[in-house]
Amino acid sequence: MNKFTLTLFSKFKLLAFIITIILVIFYDHLPKKKLQLHPKPTTFLESTADSVAGGSSTFSWINEKKHHWVCEYRDGVLYTFCSLSLIFSNRPLQPVDLSGYSHLEIDLDYKGTANYLRIFVRNKYDHETKVSQLEGGKFNAVLRKPQFFDMSTHIYFDEFRVADWWIAEFNVPPSEITPDVSKAISIGIDLPHPAPLGKHEYKLYSLNAVGVYIQKESLYFGIILFWTILLLGEMAFKFIHLRNNSAKYSKMLSNMTEQSAQYKEKAETDKLTRVLNREGLSQIVSSLEDKGLLQQYSLMVLDLDHFKIINDEHGHMVGDSVLQDVAKVITSCMRSYDILARWGGEEFVVLFHCMNDQTMVTFSEKVRNAIQSATYCNGQQGFVTASLGVSKLGNPPDFDLAFQKADKAVYKAKELGRNRCIIYDE
Repeated sequence: MNKFTLTLFSKFKLLAFIITIILVIFYDHLPKKKLQLHPKPTTFLESTADSVAGGSSTFSWINEKKHHWVCEYRDGVLYTFCSLSLIFSNRPLQPVDLSGYSHLEIDLDYKGTANYLRIFVRNKYDHETKVSQLEGGKFNAVLRKPQFFDMSTHIYFDEFRVADWWIAEFNVPPSEITPDVSKAISIGIDLPHPAPLGKHEYKLYSLNAVGVYIQKESLYFGIILFWTILLLGEMAFKFIHLRNNSAKYSKMLSNMTEQSAQYKEKAETDKLTRVLNREGLSQIVSSLEDKGLLQQYSLMVLDLDHFKIINDEHGHMVGDSVLQDVAKVITSCMRSYDILARWGGEEFVVLFHCMNDQTMVTFSEKVRNAIQSATYCNGQQGFVTASLGVSKLGNPPDFDLAFQKADKAVYKAKELGRNRCIIYDE
């Protein structure tokens, strides 16, 4: 994954993040899917009243074209009824699947004394007895107070319940008494029993089934799945990229290590500490620059604090021993591809691989703490401390300029009290 691809992928992630936030926050405002049930030319109206069963209640149109009617309930039978049903197709009946919708949107006017209106959905149900689909259809119903219809209102399908009388009449097993609108054949309006006697006036303006194109749970699951795949894919690409680079750098660094060994054989090492001297470091810097790797490194200049006092109070042999031990301590903190050199006297230079500013701070503090925590000569801990200055090689890299910056940072560290690390900040 090259730099251009990474930039493109980052922009794609940002766009995907923005879209995700919009979908989550504005989900309820997303366009809804709507199925018009009334008025609709293919919908048939069917009215009925208990007069067909020997009662005296009546259904009459005030204005059939405007779907304005009156049900007049009169005493005469035990169970009075009067209703209007919207049938979705002429015989043979063609069921409509409403299970993909969440609710009905009804615009209805009502005038009368009823405490409740009933909205019901007949769903196709196969009976063993010979009964018409309309008469035997599963009776899903919900009750609402009349004032509920003072404005266009929503009735959700999960509020519907199957009527007890329908369950009892057709001896329906418990496993099939749950509401179902997947094969709806009609939707009707009436009053639940017992209905108040007298006139009840209705006017139906519109009836629609409303739902969403994608359920909220499905949307969230899709978002989680999308981001899981996206992030795992990114991790896989980066892993492959890092593995390829690691192999490349390992090979280069292996060659560099071999060259370093050759330089040491040519006495390009400091005789006292057995680390690189200036010439050896110069060879390494040139090699890294030729391979295009130098800009990936940072430069650390390290100067031991009060080293003259150590020499004066303990002698030069102790001083030399301290320098040798410090070189070993620094080496123990380094990785195989970091380079240590003695610049001169009590001053050391570390060229270390660094990908970001945090790595500079972490590595430098590791070296400083290791020097301070180590024991020297007579086993005294904290006997030696160091002031450190760190700078980047830059791009394009400039070793001399980086050294000047790091050296300035060392002086600043000493001015601030020594035994500290200063990162050169332009």
